[in-house]
Amino acid sequence: MSPLPRFHRLDPKKREAILRAAVETFAEHGYEEASYNQIIEKAGISKGAMYYYFDDKMDLFLTVLRHTAEEVLSLFGTLPEVQTKEEFWSSMLDMSHKAIKYAAEHPYTLALQRTIFKLPPNLLSEVAPDIASISHSIWMQYLEVGQHLGAVRTDVPTDLLVVCLQALDSAVDRWMVHTLDRPSSEEYRHWIGIMLDMVRRMLEPASG
Repeated sequence: MSPLPRFHRLDPKKREAILRAAVETFAEHGYEEASYNQIIEKAGISKGAMYYYFDDKMDLFLTVLRHTAEEVLSLFGTLPEVQTKEEFWSSMLDMSHKAIKYAAEHPYTLALQRTIFKLPPNLLSEVAPDIASISHSIWMQYLEVGQHLGAVRTDVPTDLLVVCLQALDSAVDRWMVHTLDRPSSEEYRHWIGIMLDMVRRMLEPASG
């Protein structure tokens, strides 16, 4: 499911207004309690126009999640040119800090994560594949660079490593969302550092 093609032809400012209204409403009220009419009113468009761009509320919700995930992942972009194993892991940490900064500047991001984790199983099953597909190509790119440098193991299929990374990322996000109400930048850095250490221990080739 994806927004109707005419949504992508909208003026960028109008597109952004709709997405911002939806992000704020879903983050504040959760998916099931979010009012489609409230989003429409906040976006400043008519109900007919909203149905002209999206099939239903789930279509809009998936668009919001995809847009937010792509915004976060765009911070990472292409891994900087690195020459050694340590430079590889240092670059991974730098990119994690960019994500922390984004979360601090966009508080609705964490609230939106809470919304995802509170979805009933039938709705979560619709959302999960969409989120996983966005991060897959990014992780593949990083792992291939790491393998070339000898920083990432090659005895396990790369696709399997990606699945493991996505599972770990989801588990840590879920724990943080349910445990830390409003984490500070310092708390984010602490737990992101621990997560990266877990990732490194999982991905590095066995010594000897």
